[in-house]
Amino acid sequence: MLVTTSNDKAAERRFVIRPNRSMSLVGNLIFIAVIAVMLGGIALLFALAGFWMVVPFAGLELLLIVAAVTIVARRGLITEVIEVTARAVTISVMGRRPRQRTRLPRHLARVILDPPPWRWHPSRLFVAARDVRVEVGGCLREDERRGLASALREAIHAPVGA
Repeated sequence: MLVTTSNDKAAERRFVIRPNRSMSLVGNLIFIAVIAVMLGGIALLFALAGFWMVVPFAGLELLLIVAAVTIVARRGLITEVIEVTARAVTISVMGRRPRQRTRLPRHLARVILDPPPWRWHPSRLFVAARDVRVEVGGCLREDERRGLASALREAIHAPVGA
C-alpha cells in the first residue's frame, strides 16, 4: 500500500509504503484461539481414546502456528518512508523501532527500476546516489512499484523553490 503526501510550497513529497495486512491484531488472536480450541478438542478426544501421544504434538503444532502468525504480523508492521526535500532524499525503514535511515543528496539521487531476471519474478526498485543503493517498495505489487518509481523520479527531478 502506498500513501503520498506533498507540500507544494516547500516542494516536498513524502511516500509511505506499507505491506497490505489482511488481519488486525484482534483478528490474529481470534484465529489463534479458534485453532487452539479445535486442536485442544481433537487432542482431548484422542487422549480419551488412549492415544495420549497426540496431545504433545498438538501443543507443538499450536506453538508453530503462533510463531508463524507472529512472524507474519511483525513483517506487516514494517513501514518505509521516503521524504524528498529541497536538499535531500531520506529513506527510513521502521518496524516497532526505526531500523535504518539513509540520507542521500537530492541532486545526486536517481531512481533505478531493475527489471526482473525472470518473467515471473518482481522487479526491484532502488534509490541511489554515488555508491549507495537502497531498495524500496519490496512489498508492493508490480504496477504499484512502477507507479512509485515514476512518482519518485518526478519528485526528485522537480524544480526546487519554484
